[in-house]
Amino acid sequence: GESFHSFIEYFKELRRLALRYSTYRWISFEKLVEFFDKVIEAIGDDRYVGVLSRVGDDVKYGIVCVDPKVALEPLLAKSYISIHMSATLSPMEHYAELVGLRNYQTFSIKPSYADRVITYIVSDVTTAYEMRTSEMYSKIGAIISTIGNNIDANIAVFFPSYEVLNKVSGYLKVGKRIFMEIQGEESRRFEEKIRTFKDQWKHGGALLLGVLGGRASEGTDYPGRTLEMVIIVGVPYPEPTVKVRAQRRYYARRYGNELAFTFSSVIPAMRKVNQAIGRLVRSPSDYGVVVLMDERYRRLTSYLPSWIRLAGEYTMDSLRDMLHDIVHSLESFRRS
Repeated sequence: GESFHSFIEYFKELRRLALRYSTYRWISFEKLVEFFDKVIEAIGDDRYVGVLSRVGDDVKYGIVCVDPKVALEPLLAKSYISIHMSATLSPMEHYAELVGLRNYQTFSIKPSYADRVITYIVSDVTTAYEMRTSEMYSKIGAIISTIGNNIDANIAVFFPSYEVLNKVSGYLKVGKRIFMEIQGEESRRFEEKIRTFKDQWKHGGALLLGVLGGRASEGTDYPGRTLEMVIIVGVPYPEPTVKVRAQRRYYARRYGNELAFTFSSVIPAMRKVNQAIGRLVRSPSDYGVVVLMDERYRRLTSYLPSWIRLAGEYTMDSLRDMLHDIVHSLESFRRS
């Protein structure tokens, strides 16, 4: 209200006096006034949301933009041509709508490893919130253990969160080394752990446990046989934070509830999944196997890369058939 605007004007006057009479420039005052100016601009604009949070003993307030077009459309309008390159742009029509692209053309190159990434769906497990029970974690752990004990290869297992990772890891019974990504781990220790994991393919393989969107699933390369299989446990839908809820409401007003969920949750989740799948193919000669462990992936296959080959759905009861197919595929890839 008026008192808030008066507060801003008060700080503006302090800044003016400080810059005029002091030999030092009060940068903190300038930054503070700039911030409050942006707060005033955002008031009543549903493209922005204010987020108040506590960090230790401090209270933090920030302004978050929920519509990327706010920043991108002005840039695109000034451009004669723009080139957007990524392996995670599909579905293209959704990406174009989110960033404000108009009159665009798409061009894709079929990679040399197309048809050498085989994907399986395990459809009798899920990490949906209402299904996160000890029985479900035990079942997921048993399936991962069976795969790990029967496939002589380096295998990365990526989870939607550290919480799920820690729960499932307690049920793993694998006769090979397990490396675990630790939240907040210093870079030197993490890199040393990854180097050791990569070398394990020479000794029958190992398991690497990490989180989707983390360093192990997005910021690390695993060339050749250092990684031949990726297991993705659950769908990494974003947590319903203030920003996510505000973004979903914003998109719902413009596109309806179904597209709002797609834009705010499905696309960010599948972008993480596709980044994790991409760890398998870092060179033209690479190959690999992907196992998607969640029944919800049956409805999300259109968001997977076009170059992967879907090999079907399996359950714990038909796991033996899937393992036989995986072993045969890996042996064939290694010979080629």
